Amino acid sequence: MPRLFNVIGPGMPEHLALGRFIAQIVRMGPEGGILVTGSLHARRDFVDVEEAARVLEVLSRTAEARGQIVNVCTGEPTQLSDVVRMLIAVSGKSITVETDRSIHGISSTDCVYGSGERLRAFGLSVPPTDFPSLMRKALNSAGMHV
Repeated sequence: MPRLFNVIGPGMPEHLALGRFIAQIVRMGPEGGILVTGSLHARRDFVDVEEAARVLEVLSRTAEARGQIVNVCTGEPTQLSDVVRMLIAVSGKSITVETDRSIHGISSTDCVYGSGERLRAFGLSVPPTDFPSLMRKALNSAGMHV
């Protein structure tokens, strides 16, 4: 049974923090504006949606993996503030981040990341996430051309 960590990429819904941030940035004019966020201190194991799909497809054909919990993860936590910084840089807009303490995520856990040990035992791995490329794809899919 695959256990997916934080899958990100084009088409993220706005109920997810990064989807909400992307939507805000796309709605800003070309001059930029204010990006309203909750706390950005959380660290998560972000996985490119294309890599997650690739791993899931291979796992579905791997008989030895059936019935086992297999983390689909990079094994590396990345702070949300770093991802937001990369998203802003890729957008090319002048953006100020404003923290609204009333906005909370679904988890109060500061750091969540997985071990890829079992995944590697099946000859698989998830490479480190290429955030600038992935943020560019996500912004483009949301209607902003960068």
